[in-house]
Amino acid sequence: MGTEHGFLTLAAEIRQELSNLERLTREIPATWRRREDLSQEDRLPYVESTALKLHNLYSGCERIFEMETFLVSLEELGRGLQG
Repeated sequence: MGTEHGFLTLAAEIRQELSNLERLTREIPATWRRREDLSQEDRLPYVESTALKLHNLYSGCERIFEMETFLVSLEELGRGLQG
């Protein structure tokens, strides 16, 4: 039961991370566009915000890959214990 609960928890975390990535993929272009009609000095907060959102997007992808790697490792461990 503990392993199944762990997989369900991990699946929920992956779904949450995917939801965050979807949100970021909508926000990044919108934030970037907001800076277009501004003066050079007024653009900085939008450029920085876009950069932070891009970093968060990358980090979110990385977390998903780490979770998937963990799942594969558990799967391989389970096979090793069975045979």
